[in-house]
Amino acid sequence: MNKTCAKSSSLPLNRVFDKFSDLICQEWNDSQNMKVPNANPPVVWSRALHAQDSDTLEALKSNMNGVLYFSDNEPSERVLACRALVDRLEQALREAKLLHLHCGEVLLPHDLIWRIADQVLTASDYEPCGLRGCLIYIHIQDAKKLERRRVGVVKCDPSTVATFEIHLTLFQDNNSWWSLRHLLPDKLLQSLGKRSSLVVSSHFLLDKKKLYRSSSQ
Repeated sequence: MNKTCAKSSSLPLNRVFDKFSDLICQEWNDSQNMKVPNANPPVVWSRALHAQDSDTLEALKSNMNGVLYFSDNEPSERVLACRALVDRLEQALREAKLLHLHCGEVLLPHDLIWRIADQVLTASDYEPCGLRGCLIYIHIQDAKKLERRRVGVVKCDPSTVATFEIHLTLFQDNNSWWSLRHLLPDKLLQSLGKRSSLVVSSHFLLDKKKLYRSSSQ
């Protein structure tokens, strides 16, 4: 009798949680379509556009502030370098999710990695080896504990000796709708077949450190 009651009561809980997750996911998607002022405006990258990309591209254009726009027909070397760096950073975060973050997914603002890549390229403009001499350390700072931990490293060109370091700090965002899942105990999430998600804020910090000293210094 007790086993039957326990089994039947667990079904509504699963359904309620799934409905709750769907609502949070919808709020997250809606929030990504809102225009948020960016302290570091994104580079508009060059690639073939599809119908579903038009809204994202228009949002990026509206947030531009003195940023060059590169045409789709003639991508510049900077755009290509930026795109390659974005791929490297995204790969590092995928590896961090499995090795260090131990979460089901990492949710990022749609233009965050492109803005970071643009800032890194700017920091490498006057370096002896340019971007090839860049070593990027990726850190994530917890919003509650204010603890920063290193979760990844990107060596832009393994065959080039690093001439400077970039320490990238990403911030966990616990204010978004999707982060409400963190209010639920991990054991409850596991029992329902759910894994926690890490939501990253649109803000970030870059700290540059040179690994050499010029003759004029």
